[in-house]
Amino acid sequence: MSIEFATPEPSFTVVDEPEYTRQRLIELQYTYGVDTVRLFEYARRYGVVPAPISERDLALWEHFYKIYLETGGDPFDLPDV
Repeated sequence: MSIEFATPEPSFTVVDEPEYTRQRLIELQYTYGVDTVRLFEYARRYGVVPAPISERDLALWEHFYKIYLETGGDPFDLPDV
């Protein structure tokens, strides 16, 4: 007996940083009505976030923010919500 596994072709998307993560951060800001810089300053200071944000979105937000900063993004270039 023979078993074959279908494996998808490896793929990836090349994005322009920090612009890509900047757009993702702006989307999250407008979805939740919270500025990125204020969100993480508040979380760092008080140990909680100032709005009801899903765990998944909070993890993505933190991930995008880290990449944004590491690729030279200016946190004060993000719009206020």
